[in-house]
Amino acid sequence: RRGGDAQVLSHVLLARGHSERPRELELTYAAASTGRTGTRTVVPFTLTHDVFSGGAFLLAWDPAKQEPRHFRLARILEARALPKRGLIPDKHPLERARDLQIGGWFSPAEPFRVQVRVGGSNWPQALLDAPPALPKVEVRKEKGGAVLLSFMATDLHGPTRYILQLGADAEVLEPKSLRTHLAATLKAMAARYR
Repeated sequence: RRGGDAQVLSHVLLARGHSERPRELELTYAAASTGRTGTRTVVPFTLTHDVFSGGAFLLAWDPAKQEPRHFRLARILEARALPKRGLIPDKHPLERARDLQIGGWFSPAEPFRVQVRVGGSNWPQALLDAPPALPKVEVRKEKGGAVLLSFMATDLHGPTRYILQLGADAEVLEPKSLRTHLAATLKAMAARYR
């Protein structure tokens, strides 16, 4: 990591300040896909930690794009609290992003309920014993020893990442868009092993 962790976090917390009076925060951020760095000004909302991606994130309002954005703390190279008070025009999108993100992924799209039938010799009981930390999760026994795992999401990538760990014991029932996305992901994965 190139940035100073303590310095970045102290500036994030300073800009975050009181919940009704955050200040603008200037970030130098390294993009995950390209590694390119860029500077942007955001208004911090909250810090989150995601158990599936194993990382801490800054959830902030991006005034230039007029949308919530997640920034992985480990990729913030520099941060500087600015004197200008930050304006968040509507906290609802940020609250929804905080509550429904999975693995750091969220979308401003309408939330959808994911339903997955999970069988096998170990997964059903494991899910009943300790339901995963997914948004609005429910685990219900079904006939034949399987369970129905249900949770909310706004983006297809987070549920896909979680469901892949269940392997062939999982079948996505809803939504159809997630079934299609997962099938395409599995097809691309299988092509690597030919």
